[in-house]
Amino acid sequence: MIPAAFGSRPAPGVAILGPMTFQKEQAPARYAERLSRLGFTTLIFDPRYRGESGGLPRCYENPAAKAEDLSAALDYLAGRDDVDANRLAVLGICMGAGHVAGRSRQPARRRRRRHHWALPRPGGR
Repeated sequence: MIPAAFGSRPAPGVAILGPMTFQKEQAPARYAERLSRLGFTTLIFDPRYRGESGGLPRCYENPAAKAEDLSAALDYLAGRDDVDANRLAVLGICMGAGHVAGRSRQPARRRRRRHHWALPRPGGR
């Protein structure tokens, strides 16, 4: 997790899901650093079966598991005191955008309403 680079109040949070076959230290880290400098607290993570996460078989692409991991990432951000739970977003990079879009199409009862599917502005406007 990379905290927002400025501000004293809870910052908007962004969970970042990278491209197919990624690890968090690759493309997601670059986006997270930039968003942090813009005032967002960012969370990058290895979905199960990849990188430092557990799960077998290794290097397995499972869209349903990625969607569950993304929901868990948002829940983690929402539970932090330094993150504004009413200003959460997800960022999907490359193939990750498809997973994010699929998640956003789920009925509201299946996804948490506090999760936004567009990038909030740091000032909350």
